[in-house]
Amino acid sequence: MVRDIGQSLMLLKKGLEGVHEWSSDWKAKSFLVFVSGWQWSRKRVRPLIAWVGKPRNALSIELGYTRRHWYWERDQGKRFRFIVGAEPATNLSDAQRKAMAEKLAGCNADQAERVMVDVIREVSRSVPEVGPHCMSVLLRPPALFGARIRYIPLDGPALAVVSASDGPTFTVPAAFTPWIVGPGVTLPPSLIAGQWSVQIGHYTIAFEAPGLPGPGVEGERPTGSTLSPKGLFCSRRRPKRP
Repeated sequence: MVRDIGQSLMLLKKGLEGVHEWSSDWKAKSFLVFVSGWQWSRKRVRPLIAWVGKPRNALSIELGYTRRHWYWERDQGKRFRFIVGAEPATNLSDAQRKAMAEKLAGCNADQAERVMVDVIREVSRSVPEVGPHCMSVLLRPPALFGARIRYIPLDGPALAVVSASDGPTFTVPAAFTPWIVGPGVTLPPSLIAGQWSVQIGHYTIAFEAPGLPGPGVEGERPTGSTLSPKGLFCSRRRPKRP
């Protein structure tokens, strides 16, 4: 059964309302799932922002949405509005959030990505729970039917030690991916190198990762290896419940 985003969020809310029955410290913790994307029908397309979560010391789960036509509003400079969010909100000061919003005004997708990565790394220097390595997800408008996932480590690409099926072991530059869940498709977090994409409905999701090294390059693929020249894709099995 394929559900729309509203039905999916209601199902998620219902599921979260029962977590306290098997998690003893659930009430004391805050929790938030932030939803950002596109909603469309045959007649219209609109950006969608929603959230499901709860504050500390609470059991009641809240489901909220932005105003339906917020994106048509303009600021005093006649610029179209955009929304900047951070969770936990206490990790980012009001001054930092305002400065980031000002830098994001008028940016294209790649420029906006760089601004947000810089802010996250600034926060990581004072908040130990925040790391400097970032995962960027770009959802293009439905007319373009494309999405891009890009892993952005602090100091160059990650390195993976790989054992080919025919025995040799070698090191390759690699990237990580997040969970990918859609109609008929579920991909766990994985380690990749080379070119990869997956089709979910009308959307083609492209993963950006370092290419596999070739002959004459440090970490080159062993001669005769059965590793695909297109790329590397691997993930760990989900551990059994204790």
